[in-house]
Amino acid sequence: SGLMPEQAEVRGLLAMMLVNDGRREARFAPDSGDLILLADQDRSLWVDNQIEQGRRCLESALALGGDGPYVVQAMLAVLHIEESPDWDRIAALYEQLSRLTGSPVVELNRAVATAEGGDVETALELTEALDLENYHYLHSTRAKLLETVGRIDEARSAYDRALALVRSGAERRLLERRRERLGCGTLDSPRFRDAAGSDAEPLAKLVDQAYRHYIERIGEPPRPMGDDYSKVIEDNRVIVAEVSGETVGLIVLAYGKNGFFVDNVAVRPEVQGRGIGRRLLALAESEAIRAGAGSIRLFTHEKMTENLRFYARLGYSEYQRRRHRNSEILYLEKHLGEQDGDC
Repeated sequence: SGLMPEQAEVRGLLAMMLVNDGRREARFAPDSGDLILLADQDRSLWVDNQIEQGRRCLESALALGGDGPYVVQAMLAVLHIEESPDWDRIAALYEQLSRLTGSPVVELNRAVATAEGGDVETALELTEALDLENYHYLHSTRAKLLETVGRIDEARSAYDRALALVRSGAERRLLERRRERLGCGTLDSPRFRDAAGSDAEPLAKLVDQAYRHYIERIGEPPRPMGDDYSKVIEDNRVIVAEVSGETVGLIVLAYGKNGFFVDNVAVRPEVQGRGIGRRLLALAESEAIRAGAGSIRLFTHEKMTENLRFYARLGYSEYQRRRHRNSEILYLEKHLGEQDGDC
């Protein structure tokens, strides 16, 4: 970049290369050579000073007014390695990069980011429009998305197509492992099923674990902790998320004269932050659309501030408040079939 210091694109290219190459040693398992996805990489193997140099190059490119393809790709490289990636921002940048390049591969990456942000149905629609039949990443991506929404047979076929096209041994082994576990549930792709009566006790325990830390903050046990889950399962649609046969999350859906409601969504504390709550809510949105609902509603306590931020990122907005003792319950709604943030 020293030969053309004023060209932002050159600095953007260098930034992207430095950041991506800084993770090189963490990408493959040293014993087996198996591929390790970014979320599972050992960050102690990253070359921090090289990645920091990449960040500085990106800052320099942005200071020069850079907004070309390499600068956008450098921004994406940096955003992807954040501890908590901003998937909405990442998806927006992929959309910007798609306009700059016209690349269907970029659109595929936008679909992945859209799914990570919680909108799996839209992600699937994006993949269906892509002319990438002979590109194995299209089929492996679709397989994961289809599994997330419970379309297991279609996911299996997509994995088969990806395996027929893949050439890398490390990637083949990863796809084979995913296909073998299909329907069993992993943290990346939980298994979803309807709750049965026998689930009542483990669901009550899960809810207690998920909500107990709120008692001191709001001054009383949150309402879901007092529910009779035998009756909840009997009266509502309850969907369970499983990983390796263990229940790690649930969502309670109710559809009546007041619309389509998420009455409760809970995830075991030790697996929170892994996208299970987002996937449960994405599944709920799919169910709402199938039921003909134009929106989906839920509620939370005003002092559960992390929940409010989470729901806002997913496109929910407040439509009502109700007083409960010394606090307020906030009712939130997301209109379905609309593009978040689009004028």
